[in-house]
Amino acid sequence: MGRSYRLPRPPAAPRRRRPWLLYLAVLLVAAVAAVAFVSLRREWQRRIGQSRGQTIFELVEDTVPSRPTETPGVTAWLHLELKRFRQTIADPATARRYGEIADWHDDASLPPFLAGLREALVLPPPRPPAGDVPRPLPAAALGGLPGEDEPRPRMRVQRWVELHGRWFALTRRRTLDREDLGDLEAPSNRFLLAATHHLLAVSDALRAELGRHPLPPVPGRRPPWLVRVYAVSEDGTLVSAPLAPGPDDPGNPADANNPADANNRADPAARKAAALGEGREFRKLPELPNFVPNEFVFRFDPEAPQARVYWSGLYLDLGGQGVVATLLAPIRDAGSGYRGTLAADLGFDFDWQAFAAHVEPPMSAEVVRLRAPAREPWRPWAAMAAQGPAAAPGELRATVAALAATEARTGRPVHPFYLYHGTVEGRGAVAALQVAATTWLVTLFPATRSSFALLPAALLGLLVVLLLGAFEASRRRTEGAQLAAELALAEKQNLLNTMQVPLMVVDPNTDEVIYGNQAAASLGIAAGTRAGDMVVDEPRARAHYARMQTAETGMANARRAYGVPLRVRGESGALETRHAIVRSVAVTAPIAALRADQRHRLGVLFLLEPATDLALWSGELVAATRADERRRLAGLLAHGVDTLARVLAHCLESGGPADAAQAEFNGWLAGYLERRVLATSWLLEHWDAQPPLPPDCSIEAAQARATVDSWRAVFARVRADPRLRSRLHWDNGVLAEPSPATREVLDARIDWPDAYWFASPVRGGFGFFLGEVLINAVRHGRPGTVPSLAITLDPVRRELLFAVENELPDGAADTAPDAERAAESYGGRRLLERLAHLCDWHDLRFERQCDRPVPRFEVRWRVPVSERGDPSAAD
Repeated sequence: MGRSYRLPRPPAAPRRRRPWLLYLAVLLVAAVAAVAFVSLRREWQRRIGQSRGQTIFELVEDTVPSRPTETPGVTAWLHLELKRFRQTIADPATARRYGEIADWHDDASLPPFLAGLREALVLPPPRPPAGDVPRPLPAAALGGLPGEDEPRPRMRVQRWVELHGRWFALTRRRTLDREDLGDLEAPSNRFLLAATHHLLAVSDALRAELGRHPLPPVPGRRPPWLVRVYAVSEDGTLVSAPLAPGPDDPGNPADANNPADANNRADPAARKAAALGEGREFRKLPELPNFVPNEFVFRFDPEAPQARVYWSGLYLDLGGQGVVATLLAPIRDAGSGYRGTLAADLGFDFDWQAFAAHVEPPMSAEVVRLRAPAREPWRPWAAMAAQGPAAAPGELRATVAALAATEARTGRPVHPFYLYHGTVEGRGAVAALQVAATTWLVTLFPATRSSFALLPAALLGLLVVLLLGAFEASRRRTEGAQLAAELALAEKQNLLNTMQVPLMVVDPNTDEVIYGNQAAASLGIAAGTRAGDMVVDEPRARAHYARMQTAETGMANARRAYGVPLRVRGESGALETRHAIVRSVAVTAPIAALRADQRHRLGVLFLLEPATDLALWSGELVAATRADERRRLAGLLAHGVDTLARVLAHCLESGGPADAAQAEFNGWLAGYLERRVLATSWLLEHWDAQPPLPPDCSIEAAQARATVDSWRAVFARVRADPRLRSRLHWDNGVLAEPSPATREVLDARIDWPDAYWFASPVRGGFGFFLGEVLINAVRHGRPGTVPSLAITLDPVRRELLFAVENELPDGAADTAPDAERAAESYGGRRLLERLAHLCDWHDLRFERQCDRPVPRFEVRWRVPVSERGDPSAAD
């Protein structure tokens, strides 16, 4: 086991330090939480003020048509919701057109798809013929109640007039009213005369334009339709021509809830009903001198009105026709004194149920369909509470019911109007808007108050408490883990010291040893030394150590195990070379006892004994290497040398006196056998060499012919001697069957001019190669056939093409072509391939030609040649 060492006393446990920094961090978190609590409250109050300011800004910044209403906030809210309605339209083209209407800010022009109506609105007023004045009509003549034309305590009067079979509704101040409409001395009557003729022409032109160019559906499935065409004088006189669309009018869809659109649109009774309903609407707001305020219709320079059409934007119609937009054109006729404003109202189709569903919370809305009031005045909140849908939100229904109860308690009915507004203490405000003749949009604006975020504040305090507890628990776990790690490390150190396993810590950047245990110190490995200096001063060992010490990323390279020879101190104290296996791992966390951090690597050395440990690995390798060398030598000797030796022995053993030819053949064969041995020795020595090799001799055509003739003589002698043929194991080849003595044993065709030659790196190599190929053709050919040898010169490429062929015996064509590939590494084919490679011969191929009528085996290769120059000619 080696030397014995006294184990060191385990170091005393370090004094535990209180984590004051941890407690300070907890106090800092508590202070930050308090500051965050105060900041949250201030930010919460600031955000409330910002939301309130943003709401007021949107109501103030947005521009809505000036209408006579006591609730401008509701009107502004509706206008904003109408602009937001674009987001709910699925069709992009319809959404774009609706955006042009809702977001059109140039009130002195029209949206693009309404530009065709401009020419009709700017038509010059016609000259009415003398005596063609409108005729007054009572309400009873139009199918209304007899008492509707009775005077009432109003500042305005409402009348109906008829011209050319068309009915108009008229409202003007009581001081301007004249019973005799033919009295043209009154300015109001002159305006009525010009306005009725002008409205007839413009309404016909508008209907014709819509017939030629129908408007696209926007925003609903119906296109916009003409509600009315009217004229307003500077004194407040209003003359309206309500339009009852006919069945052939493509721009005017039917609305089942609108009495003006009921039944047959071309029926005169329907037009009379539309005119009567228009007059009823004029009875609203009886305390105002003008039904339409001047600031709504007179939006141009009165001194120089231009022939242009102005756009009002979307708003809720005072006449109860829902959401409309007004097209305004100034009128100024110097000849007749006809001055004022011509206007046309366009109605738009909305899916009010979808509109109510997309109202942003906390507001809630519902659509209510009411029957027309039986008489005036009436109680709208009671009607809405009674006829409202049961599916309406509960808070909305409760607020409307509270308003209905207040209305019943006070007993004060109201006149029909297009907007009603009421407030319920503790609940909020409710606004009812008439979006069609009998369709109302009821919206609740709840009175909500913002409350302080007590739950987040409580959760924040709980978070601080949990944080303190988690810190304390983490501190205790850390101390316990640290103590356990120190004890475990001390045990491992004691174990390594007991087992005498060297342990060291190395900085891979500087190759400096940071720490070494007792076993490492006994080998001369101490802190401050360089680990690379222990490696044996041998290039391969140093290169291997440098490669293994290269820093790489990834978990696959965090651990390494490699072997390296080291120069360490032996038991005698002198340096000696020892092979060691190094187990190296990266330090992932600081180890105070070893003075190691994340930059270092931890290494363990296992020294090997050459006589025992290394012999287990090297013994098998040495045995395999020796066996491989023996197989190589046996293969080289078995191919070529044994055949020629047996032939020479047979020739020398034959009885009787030897003639001169026999003696000459025996001498050649002995010399050739010597060259074969030398060629075999050269091949064995240069087996792993790479061409080109230095040339040793040159091969010419005469040498090739002599070699072929010698092999022909050898084959002829073997054919004539059955005992020799059996001795050479050639009984199954081409010489197995007797053949006429006059028949050649080898068919050689040599086209090799004497002027061409090639170099060989070994003397006898060409004969070795050619003899092996010819012996293979004779040994494995069909009995009774003659192998062929063809040597052809390719003068263009300067190459000799060698080809040796023999017919295959019966059944040989059915074997696998690569059967010979399974032979030993140093078989006949492998020897020829290696010799051709060393001689730098090209395209050596062994092929079976089984597609021929007679299967054949071919061996082909190419040899580059050089041409001998004329020695007497200058170069």
